Amino acid sequence: MDSEQLIHPAAKRAVSVVARFGIVAAFCTAAAAALELAAAEAGAVRLSLAGGLVGELALALLTSAAALLAPWCHLVLLADRGVPETRLIALLNAAAAFLLAVLTLAGLVSGRLYVHPWQLDLPAICAAALGSVIVFNLPNMRAASRRLRTALVLIPVLMLAAYVTNVPQLALWNDVCKIALGAAAIPVLRKLAHCAPLIASLPEQKS
Repeated sequence: MDSEQLIHPAAKRAVSVVARFGIVAAFCTAAAAALELAAAEAGAVRLSLAGGLVGELALALLTSAAALLAPWCHLVLLADRGVPETRLIALLNAAAAFLLAVLTLAGLVSGRLYVHPWQLDLPAICAAALGSVIVFNLPNMRAASRRLRTALVLIPVLMLAAYVTNVPQLALWNDVCKIALGAAAIPVLRKLAHCAPLIASLPEQKS
């Protein structure tokens, strides 16, 4: 076991914290979308607008959390079975996701939805990059259940769909995408949050 690469407890705690943060963001995304939908049907315009605003912020934070977790999944869960090129994509995407999270939280503190023009494009870029990492590594996820693999694919697809439909004419579809995204993301994030502290070391690399 001398060659075993132990994972530092702080890294495992960080992954668990990010995953739990993602669960909260996913729940807020779905709940805000449901509120926006119900308020719009009831004619409560201000409440509907508030739900839409909260949903957009929560969606950006959920996208950040998912992208930040991708390098961990690639390195630890896939190990040497992952596609090497997508490991670099996951790492670069995590850096972009961290910037997105910082900008989004800065907006929350300052009371503004956008504090930098990059916030308009970063969420969709992060979601697209996350989708490419997942899709190209699907053949290496045979050990995972079909339900889990389906959820993993749906997460970036629904993220992108939510960003594409973020126009007044498609408000209904936007809310539906956000609710479905929350339903798909929460079980996956919960599993990551639960499993991260239990993994002692990196899987043994093939020679």
